[in-house]
Amino acid sequence: MKKTVTMADVARVAGVSKSTVSLALGGSPLLPEDTRQRVATAAEELGYRRDPLLSALSARRRRGGAPTHHGEIALLPLAPAGAPRFLYPRLLWDAAQVRAESLGYHVNEYELGPDAADLRRLARILRARGVVGVLWATRIRPEWFEAFEWEHFSHVTLARSNARYPLHIVNSDLSSAVLQTWGRIEKAGYRRVAVLIRRQLDDSLGRRLSLMWRGICSGASGRFCADPIRHHEGLLPGPDVEIWLREQAPDLLVVDGEAACRAVTAILPPRCHRVAVGLREVGEEFAGVYHPTGALAEVALLKLDGMIRMGERGLAANRQTTLVEGRWHAGRSAPGLI
Repeated sequence: MKKTVTMADVARVAGVSKSTVSLALGGSPLLPEDTRQRVATAAEELGYRRDPLLSALSARRRRGGAPTHHGEIALLPLAPAGAPRFLYPRLLWDAAQVRAESLGYHVNEYELGPDAADLRRLARILRARGVVGVLWATRIRPEWFEAFEWEHFSHVTLARSNARYPLHIVNSDLSSAVLQTWGRIEKAGYRRVAVLIRRQLDDSLGRRLSLMWRGICSGASGRFCADPIRHHEGLLPGPDVEIWLREQAPDLLVVDGEAACRAVTAILPPRCHRVAVGLREVGEEFAGVYHPTGALAEVALLKLDGMIRMGERGLAANRQTTLVEGRWHAGRSAPGLI
């Protein structure tokens, strides 16, 4: 009996996640052309065929057969007022614009002031402009929670720090990223591994990364340094981190992203390489797990669209967390991790 080819089979051959296969075969403009082509080639070679009912439904929606719910979606905020727009906010904004338009919405970015009065004023502005959904890309302060008119909008947050509130969350799957990274470290044979985590990452993210790496340390005797995990302040590590690296002499340093990879370059011990569990862009320089910001925006806006269509407004009665899996990317910063 001939085995049915699944989306997971295509993902394995193409070297991407199942969600990327779905986006590629659906013609999503958020994926690079080479990724779409790689997925299409793998699907053709394996003889994969999409479910005809799902394909028909997608085609009907593209033709406009499904009802379109027009309105505005607000992004709050991508960067603090007056701050430079760094890589993640820029990528998120670009991706959100593309995906929101394809769903029939207009997306706009709004700034937040420092106190609750600013939030009350903003809620009135959003209502007056016909905003139907809010994508929170910032940490919500406790005093904001009582000030905002939650009941008038659908909400999704991209910030892990908002996990204390009854809001649906969409974010990168860091657990998967850590496990992907460790699996490749083991296979490559690195013997002395160290992990550097910035304290300014929100509490939930930093704590989760620490716990995962400590769990791996406990079961990987001899594969980590004597003092394997260090937290530090600021993007540029201080003298204490330089001393720690010199004393531990790792052959591989794990950090959170490409900015951290660059920041530690000047203080790396001889023959020490770098890998990141959270890459926002891919290139030849850095190795790590790539988390496409476009995929996060896609999933978050699809979630918002469904809530808007179903009339789900206000705080979530049954909060859901959706984690988007990243994919491995090889780079020069960590030879052998392929």
